[in-house]
Amino acid sequence: MRLYLLRHTPVKSSPAICYGQSEVALSSSYPTDLGQVRVKLKQLHFNAIVSSPLGRCKRLAEDLAIGDLVFDNRLLEFNFGDWEQKTWEQIGEGNIRQWADHLDAYHCPNGESYADLRKRTVSFWKDSIAQYPGKTILVVTHAGVIRCLLASALDMPLHNAFRLQIDYGSLSAITLANGQPRVLFTNR
Repeated sequence: MRLYLLRHTPVKSSPAICYGQSEVALSSSYPTDLGQVRVKLKQLHFNAIVSSPLGRCKRLAEDLAIGDLVFDNRLLEFNFGDWEQKTWEQIGEGNIRQWADHLDAYHCPNGESYADLRKRTVSFWKDSIAQYPGKTILVVTHAGVIRCLLASALDMPLHNAFRLQIDYGSLSAITLANGQPRVLFTNR
């Protein structure tokens, strides 16, 4: 089995805003961005597309129209709870540091911990192995989900996952060979 992990294209939201599971519009450059993603995927064949149901991923997955499309809530971005749609400055350096220093256990107020995100992404990975044995799947999702899947494949501690650069519109790939996940490439 092979999973190609595609991060959605750029959004209109400012980098100063925490938006996680909030709906945010795609950038006005979307038609160009979509064309660039299509070029990346041109030589690849997929048995299915599985996408986050958030609009920024849903639209990209639908516009690619390259296979059966399924939406899966386990591919939603990190739930920042009460921090959603606030500026990082409003959230405060102390709260951000507490979260960053304790990713596994720190729950954003009315949100989730990074361990929660990892649990649901690993659940998605395990179900995909069972549902799509020997298949090639395109997963349209978010940077947090991709980091968790890559960190899990690499047996990497969650606190190191943020060392993985995941650009908008980038592609990463994981394969399962002899029962072991292998990261083929990241951030292309």
